[in-house]
Amino acid sequence: MKRKGARKTSKKRILIKQVSFKKSPRYSFHFCLKLSLVIAD
Repeated sequence: MKRKGARKTSKKRILIKQVSFKKSPRYSFHFCLKLSLVIAD
């Protein structure tokens, strides 16, 4: 359940975080960390 939902919402979250990326560098940093964790998995 979590994996399927995460994959579907990940695309929406990525778009939202891409927008916030320009607004707050701290938020984008956390996003990069989460991306690296997802890629590692």
